[in-house]
Amino acid sequence: MLPLPLPWWATACEKRRPKMPLSAAPTALAVVGLVGCLTAFFAATIALTQNDLKRMLAYSTISQLGYMFMGCGAGVFAAGIFHLMTHAFFKSLLFLAAGSVMHAMGGELDMRKMGGLRHKLKWTHLTFLIGTLAISGVPMLAGFFSKDEILAGDYEGPLGRPLLFWMGTLTAGLTAFYMFRGLCLTFYGKSRVEPEAEHHLHESSSKMTVPLMVLAFFSIVAGYVSWPKAWPFHGHEAFDHYLDPVFDPATKALSYVSAEHVGGLTPEALMGLSVLAGLIGIVLALWWYLKSTEIPDELAERYADVYRILTHKYYVDEFYNFIIVRPLRVISEKFLWPVVDAGAIDNVMVNGTGRSTSAMGDVLRRIQSGNIPSYATWVLLGAVLWVLYIFAFHT
Repeated sequence: MLPLPLPWWATACEKRRPKMPLSAAPTALAVVGLVGCLTAFFAATIALTQNDLKRMLAYSTISQLGYMFMGCGAGVFAAGIFHLMTHAFFKSLLFLAAGSVMHAMGGELDMRKMGGLRHKLKWTHLTFLIGTLAISGVPMLAGFFSKDEILAGDYEGPLGRPLLFWMGTLTAGLTAFYMFRGLCLTFYGKSRVEPEAEHHLHESSSKMTVPLMVLAFFSIVAGYVSWPKAWPFHGHEAFDHYLDPVFDPATKALSYVSAEHVGGLTPEALMGLSVLAGLIGIVLALWWYLKSTEIPDELAERYADVYRILTHKYYVDEFYNFIIVRPLRVISEKFLWPVVDAGAIDNVMVNGTGRSTSAMGDVLRRIQSGNIPSYATWVLLGAVLWVLYIFAFHT
Protein backbone atom coordinates (compact mmCIF):
# COMPACT_ATOMS: atom_id res chain seq x y z
CA MET A 1 0.00 0.00 0.00
CA LEU A 2 1.46 3.34 -1.07
CA PRO A 3 1.92 5.95 1.69
CA LEU A 4 -0.45 8.88 1.62
CA PRO A 5 1.05 12.21 0.55
CA LEU A 6 1.79 14.70 3.31
CA PRO A 7 -0.62 17.63 3.70
CA TRP A 8 0.59 21.00 2.49
CA TRP A 9 1.31 22.29 5.97
CA ALA A 10 3.45 19.26 6.83
CA THR A 11 5.38 19.66 3.57
CA ALA A 12 6.05 23.31 4.42
CA CYS A 13 7.27 22.35 7.88
CA GLU A 14 9.48 19.66 6.37
CA LYS A 15 11.17 22.23 4.12
CA ARG A 16 11.82 24.53 7.09
CA ARG A 17 13.06 21.78 9.41
CA PRO A 18 16.70 22.36 10.37
CA LYS A 19 19.21 19.79 9.14
CA MET A 20 20.33 19.15 12.73
CA PRO A 21 17.16 19.10 14.91
CA LEU A 22 17.32 19.64 18.64
CA SER A 23 16.22 16.04 19.14
CA ALA A 24 19.70 15.00 17.93
CA ALA A 25 21.07 16.54 21.15
CA PRO A 26 19.11 14.99 24.05
CA THR A 27 21.23 16.78 26.64
CA ALA A 28 20.38 20.16 25.17
CA LEU A 29 16.71 19.16 25.01
CA ALA A 30 16.83 18.08 28.66
CA VAL A 31 18.17 21.54 29.53
CA VAL A 32 15.16 23.03 27.71
CA GLY A 33 12.85 20.94 29.90
CA LEU A 34 14.67 21.91 33.08
CA VAL A 35 14.56 25.63 32.21
CA GLY A 36 10.85 25.30 31.40
CA CYS A 37 10.27 23.57 34.76
CA LEU A 38 12.09 26.27 36.71
CA THR A 39 10.32 29.00 34.74
CA ALA A 40 6.89 27.53 35.45
CA PHE A 41 7.58 27.26 39.18
CA PHE A 42 9.39 30.60 39.41
CA ALA A 43 6.59 32.60 37.76
CA ALA A 44 3.87 30.74 39.68
CA THR A 45 5.42 31.66 43.04
CA ILE A 46 5.57 35.32 41.99
CA ALA A 47 1.90 35.24 40.96
CA LEU A 48 0.97 34.05 44.48
CA THR A 49 1.43 37.52 46.00
CA GLN A 50 0.51 39.84 43.12
CA ASN A 51 -2.39 42.17 43.87
CA ASP A 52 -2.67 43.66 40.37
CA LEU A 53 -5.16 41.48 38.46
CA LYS A 54 -3.51 41.74 35.04
CA ARG A 55 -0.01 41.42 36.49
CA MET A 56 -1.05 38.18 38.14
CA LEU A 57 -2.29 36.92 34.78
CA ALA A 58 0.94 38.04 33.12
CA TYR A 59 3.07 35.96 35.48
CA SER A 60 0.61 33.12 35.02
CA THR A 61 1.28 33.32 31.28
CA ILE A 62 5.02 33.02 31.88
CA SER A 63 4.37 30.00 34.07
CA GLN A 64 2.23 28.31 31.41
CA LEU A 65 4.88 28.97 28.78
CA GLY A 66 7.24 27.11 31.09
CA TYR A 67 4.82 24.17 30.97
CA MET A 68 4.98 24.16 27.18
CA PHE A 69 8.78 24.02 27.24
CA MET A 70 8.60 21.27 29.85
CA GLY A 71 6.63 19.17 27.38
CA CYS A 72 9.00 19.82 24.51
CA GLY A 73 12.02 19.26 26.74
CA ALA A 74 10.63 15.87 27.81
CA GLY A 75 10.33 14.84 24.16
CA VAL A 76 6.52 15.07 23.98
CA PHE A 77 6.45 17.90 21.47
CA ALA A 78 2.79 17.59 20.50
CA ALA A 79 1.76 17.97 24.16
CA GLY A 80 3.56 21.31 24.33
CA ILE A 81 1.80 22.53 21.18
CA PHE A 82 -1.51 21.19 22.49
CA HIS A 83 -1.16 23.24 25.67
CA LEU A 84 -0.23 26.27 23.56
CA MET A 85 -3.53 25.85 21.71
CA THR A 86 -5.77 25.38 24.75
CA HIS A 87 -3.93 28.08 26.71
CA ALA A 88 -4.68 30.55 23.91
CA PHE A 89 -8.40 30.26 24.68
CA PHE A 90 -8.56 30.38 28.47
CA LYS A 91 -5.77 32.94 28.89
CA SER A 92 -7.36 35.22 26.27
CA LEU A 93 -10.60 34.78 28.17
CA LEU A 94 -8.98 35.70 31.49
CA PHE A 95 -7.24 38.79 30.12
CA LEU A 96 -10.40 40.00 28.39
CA ALA A 97 -12.40 39.43 31.57
CA ALA A 98 -9.76 41.39 33.49
CA GLY A 99 -10.22 44.16 30.94
CA SER A 100 -13.96 44.06 31.57
CA VAL A 101 -13.31 44.42 35.31
CA MET A 102 -10.90 47.26 34.62
CA HIS A 103 -13.53 48.96 32.46
CA ALA A 104 -16.16 48.64 35.18
CA MET A 105 -13.75 49.87 37.88
CA GLY A 106 -12.67 52.95 35.96
CA GLY A 107 -9.15 51.62 35.32
CA GLU A 108 -8.56 50.14 38.79
CA LEU A 109 -6.74 46.77 38.84
CA ASP A 110 -5.82 46.37 42.51
CA MET A 111 -7.77 43.34 43.74
CA ARG A 112 -7.60 44.65 47.31
CA LYS A 113 -9.99 47.39 46.18
CA MET A 114 -12.52 44.99 44.66
CA GLY A 115 -14.67 42.21 46.10
CA GLY A 116 -18.27 41.21 45.52
CA LEU A 117 -18.20 42.20 41.85
CA ARG A 118 -20.14 39.10 40.81
CA HIS A 119 -23.36 40.89 41.70
CA LYS A 120 -22.77 43.69 39.18
CA LEU A 121 -20.62 41.88 36.59
CA LYS A 122 -22.49 38.61 36.17
CA TRP A 123 -21.24 37.63 32.71
CA THR A 124 -17.72 38.74 33.45
CA HIS A 125 -17.78 36.72 36.67
CA LEU A 126 -19.13 33.60 34.97
CA THR A 127 -16.61 33.65 32.14
CA PHE A 128 -13.70 34.46 34.48
CA LEU A 129 -14.77 31.49 36.61
CA ILE A 130 -14.70 29.20 33.57
CA GLY A 131 -11.25 30.44 32.60
CA THR A 132 -10.03 29.95 36.17
CA LEU A 133 -11.37 26.40 36.26
CA ALA A 134 -9.74 25.67 32.91
CA ILE A 135 -6.27 26.93 33.81
CA SER A 136 -6.50 25.17 37.19
CA GLY A 137 -6.76 21.82 35.43
CA VAL A 138 -10.28 20.96 36.59
CA PRO A 139 -11.37 17.78 34.75
CA MET A 140 -13.35 18.08 31.52
CA LEU A 141 -12.15 21.61 30.77
CA ALA A 142 -9.50 22.45 28.18
CA GLY A 143 -6.57 23.03 30.53
CA PHE A 144 -7.04 19.63 32.17
CA PHE A 145 -6.40 17.68 28.97
CA SER A 146 -3.33 19.57 27.78
CA LYS A 147 -1.69 20.04 31.19
CA ASP A 148 -2.25 16.39 32.09
CA GLU A 149 -0.62 15.30 28.83
CA ILE A 150 2.44 17.43 29.58
CA LEU A 151 2.77 16.11 33.13
CA ALA A 152 2.38 12.52 31.93
CA GLY A 153 5.04 13.19 29.31
CA ASP A 154 7.32 14.68 31.96
CA TYR A 155 7.25 11.30 33.67
CA GLU A 156 6.91 8.85 30.77
CA GLY A 157 8.36 10.76 27.81
CA PRO A 158 11.70 9.91 26.15
CA LEU A 159 13.42 12.57 28.27
CA GLY A 160 10.96 12.49 31.13
CA ARG A 161 12.26 12.77 34.68
CA PRO A 162 10.42 12.38 38.00
CA LEU A 163 11.73 15.82 38.99
CA LEU A 164 9.93 17.42 36.05
CA PHE A 165 6.69 15.67 36.94
CA TRP A 166 6.73 16.51 40.64
CA MET A 167 7.75 20.11 40.06
CA GLY A 168 5.06 20.42 37.37
CA THR A 169 2.47 18.93 39.71
CA LEU A 170 3.46 21.33 42.50
CA THR A 171 3.19 24.21 40.03
CA ALA A 172 -0.28 22.98 39.03
CA GLY A 173 -1.32 23.30 42.67
CA LEU A 174 0.16 26.79 42.90
CA THR A 175 -1.63 27.77 39.69
CA ALA A 176 -5.00 26.68 41.05
CA PHE A 177 -4.31 28.51 44.31
CA TYR A 178 -3.35 31.92 42.90
CA MET A 179 -6.07 31.84 40.26
CA PHE A 180 -8.79 31.13 42.82
CA ARG A 181 -7.20 33.71 45.09
CA GLY A 182 -7.68 36.25 42.31
CA LEU A 183 -11.23 35.03 41.71
CA CYS A 184 -12.14 35.36 45.40
CA LEU A 185 -10.54 38.76 45.88
CA THR A 186 -12.20 40.14 42.75
CA PHE A 187 -15.69 38.65 42.67
CA TYR A 188 -16.47 37.23 46.13
CA GLY A 189 -16.48 38.36 49.73
CA LYS A 190 -17.51 41.78 50.91
CA SER A 191 -17.13 44.76 48.62
CA ARG A 192 -14.00 46.85 49.09
CA VAL A 193 -14.81 49.12 46.16
CA GLU A 194 -14.51 52.82 46.85
CA PRO A 195 -17.90 54.61 46.88
CA GLU A 196 -17.28 56.76 43.79
CA ALA A 197 -16.16 53.70 41.81
CA GLU A 198 -19.02 51.53 43.07
CA HIS A 199 -21.53 54.08 41.88
CA HIS A 200 -20.37 53.52 38.28
CA LEU A 201 -20.06 49.73 38.37
CA HIS A 202 -21.78 48.13 35.37
CA GLU A 203 -21.44 45.11 33.13
CA SER A 204 -19.61 45.60 29.85
CA SER A 205 -21.53 45.88 26.60
CA SER A 206 -22.13 43.01 24.20
CA LYS A 207 -19.01 44.03 22.28
CA MET A 208 -17.05 42.56 25.20
CA THR A 209 -19.40 40.01 26.76
CA VAL A 210 -20.06 38.13 23.50
CA PRO A 211 -16.34 37.49 22.86
CA LEU A 212 -16.08 36.46 26.51
CA MET A 213 -18.80 33.86 25.96
CA VAL A 214 -17.15 32.56 22.79
CA LEU A 215 -13.78 32.21 24.52
CA ALA A 216 -15.45 30.58 27.53
CA PHE A 217 -17.05 28.01 25.21
CA PHE A 218 -13.71 27.07 23.67
CA SER A 219 -12.06 27.08 27.10
CA ILE A 220 -14.40 24.20 27.87
CA VAL A 221 -14.34 22.17 24.63
CA ALA A 222 -10.91 22.90 23.10
CA GLY A 223 -9.34 19.99 24.96
CA TYR A 224 -11.77 17.47 23.47
CA VAL A 225 -9.74 17.28 20.26
CA SER A 226 -7.25 15.02 22.05
CA TRP A 227 -8.85 12.61 24.49
CA PRO A 228 -6.20 10.89 26.63
CA LYS A 229 -5.54 7.18 26.45
CA ALA A 230 -5.72 6.69 30.21
CA TRP A 231 -8.77 5.29 31.95
CA PRO A 232 -11.62 6.26 31.95
CA PHE A 233 -11.22 8.14 28.65
CA HIS A 234 -9.58 5.48 26.46
CA GLY A 235 -9.08 8.07 23.74
CA HIS A 236 -6.72 8.19 20.78
CA GLU A 237 -5.02 11.56 21.40
CA ALA A 238 -6.07 12.74 17.95
CA PHE A 239 -4.24 16.06 18.21
CA ASP A 240 -0.94 14.23 18.69
CA HIS A 241 -1.58 12.09 15.61
CA TYR A 242 -2.49 15.19 13.64
CA LEU A 243 1.01 16.52 14.36
CA ASP A 244 2.76 13.21 13.64
CA PRO A 245 4.02 14.33 10.19
CA VAL A 246 5.90 17.15 11.90
CA PHE A 247 7.16 15.49 15.07
CA ASP A 248 7.58 11.82 14.10
CA PRO A 249 11.22 12.24 12.96
CA ALA A 250 12.12 14.00 16.21
CA THR A 251 10.30 11.38 18.28
CA LYS A 252 12.07 8.53 16.46
CA ALA A 253 15.40 10.27 17.01
CA LEU A 254 14.73 10.03 20.76
CA SER A 255 13.41 6.47 20.65
CA TYR A 256 16.70 5.07 21.98
CA VAL A 257 16.40 7.21 25.12
CA SER A 258 14.43 5.73 27.99
CA ALA A 259 12.77 7.80 30.68
CA GLU A 260 13.76 7.42 34.30
CA HIS A 261 10.81 5.86 36.13
CA VAL A 262 10.75 5.88 39.89
CA GLY A 263 7.92 3.98 41.51
CA GLY A 264 6.31 2.96 38.23
CA LEU A 265 3.34 5.32 38.40
CA THR A 266 0.56 4.45 35.95
CA PRO A 267 -1.01 7.05 33.63
CA GLU A 268 -4.11 6.99 35.81
CA ALA A 269 -2.02 7.70 38.92
CA LEU A 270 -0.22 10.56 37.17
CA MET A 271 -3.55 12.06 36.17
CA GLY A 272 -4.96 11.63 39.64
CA LEU A 273 -1.97 13.33 41.28
CA SER A 274 -2.19 16.38 38.99
CA VAL A 275 -5.93 16.71 39.61
CA LEU A 276 -5.40 16.30 43.36
CA ALA A 277 -2.78 19.06 43.38
CA GLY A 278 -5.20 21.40 41.63
CA LEU A 279 -8.03 20.56 44.02
CA ILE A 280 -5.80 21.19 47.04
CA GLY A 281 -4.87 24.59 45.63
CA ILE A 282 -8.55 25.43 45.04
CA VAL A 283 -9.65 24.36 48.51
CA LEU A 284 -6.87 26.31 50.20
CA ALA A 285 -7.68 29.46 48.24
CA LEU A 286 -11.39 29.22 49.03
CA TRP A 287 -10.69 28.56 52.69
CA TRP A 288 -8.14 31.34 53.14
CA TYR A 289 -9.89 34.06 51.15
CA LEU A 290 -13.55 33.33 51.89
CA LYS A 291 -13.70 31.48 55.22
CA SER A 292 -10.62 32.26 57.34
CA THR A 293 -9.51 35.51 55.77
CA GLU A 294 -7.04 36.28 58.53
CA ILE A 295 -4.75 33.37 57.60
CA PRO A 296 -3.02 35.06 54.60
CA ASP A 297 -2.09 38.10 56.70
CA GLU A 298 -0.83 35.88 59.53
CA LEU A 299 1.30 33.85 57.13
CA ALA A 300 2.65 37.00 55.48
CA GLU A 301 3.66 38.32 58.89
CA ARG A 302 5.13 35.03 60.08
CA TYR A 303 7.14 34.47 56.90
CA ALA A 304 7.85 38.13 56.22
CA ASP A 305 11.17 37.50 54.50
CA VAL A 306 9.71 35.00 52.06
CA TYR A 307 6.69 37.22 51.47
CA ARG A 308 8.93 40.22 50.79
CA ILE A 309 10.97 38.23 48.27
CA LEU A 310 7.85 37.12 46.42
CA THR A 311 6.22 40.55 46.41
CA HIS A 312 9.46 42.00 45.03
CA LYS A 313 9.52 39.22 42.39
CA TYR A 314 12.82 37.82 43.66
CA TYR A 315 14.29 41.30 43.12
CA VAL A 316 14.74 40.52 39.43
CA ASP A 317 13.73 44.07 38.46
CA GLU A 318 16.14 45.56 41.00
CA PHE A 319 18.94 43.26 39.80
CA TYR A 320 18.25 44.17 36.19
CA ASN A 321 18.20 47.84 37.10
CA PHE A 322 21.51 47.57 39.00
CA ILE A 323 23.35 45.46 36.42
CA ILE A 324 22.01 46.91 33.15
CA VAL A 325 19.86 50.02 33.52
CA ARG A 326 22.04 52.03 35.94
CA PRO A 327 25.36 51.38 34.14
CA LEU A 328 23.78 52.26 30.80
CA ARG A 329 22.31 55.43 32.29
CA VAL A 330 25.67 56.46 33.77
CA ILE A 331 27.46 55.76 30.49
CA SER A 332 24.81 57.69 28.60
CA GLU A 333 24.84 60.70 30.91
CA LYS A 334 28.62 60.88 31.41
CA PHE A 335 29.91 59.84 27.99
CA LEU A 336 27.40 59.08 25.23
CA TRP A 337 25.40 62.28 25.57
CA PRO A 338 28.15 64.92 26.24
CA VAL A 339 30.88 63.35 24.07
CA VAL A 340 29.14 61.43 21.32
CA ASP A 341 25.72 63.06 21.00
CA ALA A 342 26.31 66.69 21.99
CA GLY A 343 30.02 66.80 21.14
CA ALA A 344 30.52 64.69 18.03
CA ILE A 345 27.10 64.45 16.41
CA ASP A 346 25.51 67.79 17.30
CA ASN A 347 28.57 70.06 17.52
CA VAL A 348 30.81 68.56 14.84
CA MET A 349 28.60 66.72 12.34
CA VAL A 350 25.35 68.69 12.44
CA ASN A 351 26.26 72.17 13.69
CA GLY A 352 29.79 71.95 12.28
CA THR A 353 28.44 71.19 8.82
CA GLY A 354 26.13 74.16 9.11
CA ARG A 355 28.92 76.48 10.27
CA SER A 356 31.25 75.31 7.48
CA THR A 357 28.56 75.82 4.87
CA SER A 358 27.79 79.28 6.25
CA ALA A 359 31.51 80.26 6.23
CA MET A 360 31.95 79.02 2.68
CA GLY A 361 28.86 80.97 1.67
CA ASP A 362 30.36 84.14 3.15
CA VAL A 363 33.47 83.69 0.97
CA LEU A 364 31.59 82.82 -2.21
CA ARG A 365 29.18 85.69 -1.64
CA ARG A 366 32.04 88.16 -1.89
CA ILE A 367 33.14 86.66 -5.21
CA GLN A 368 29.64 87.01 -6.68
CA SER A 369 29.74 90.83 -6.71
CA GLY A 370 28.20 91.52 -10.16
CA ASN A 371 31.24 93.64 -11.14
CA ILE A 372 32.62 92.59 -14.58
CA PRO A 373 36.19 93.90 -13.97
CA SER A 374 36.21 91.95 -10.71
CA TYR A 375 35.16 88.78 -12.52
CA ALA A 376 37.93 89.34 -15.11
CA THR A 377 40.47 89.72 -12.33
CA TRP A 378 39.37 86.41 -10.73
CA VAL A 379 39.55 84.65 -14.09
CA LEU A 380 43.05 86.03 -14.72
CA LEU A 381 44.16 85.02 -11.24
CA GLY A 382 42.85 81.52 -11.81
CA ALA A 383 44.61 81.23 -15.14
CA VAL A 384 47.91 82.34 -13.62
CA LEU A 385 47.61 79.83 -10.79
CA TRP A 386 46.82 77.06 -13.27
CA VAL A 387 49.85 77.91 -15.41
CA LEU A 388 52.08 77.95 -12.32
CA TYR A 389 50.69 74.54 -11.33
CA ILE A 390 51.49 73.11 -14.78
CA PHE A 391 55.06 74.42 -14.77
CA ALA A 392 55.62 73.25 -11.16
CA PHE A 393 54.37 69.69 -11.42
CA HIS A 394 54.30 68.72 -15.12
CA THR A 395 57.56 70.09 -16.54
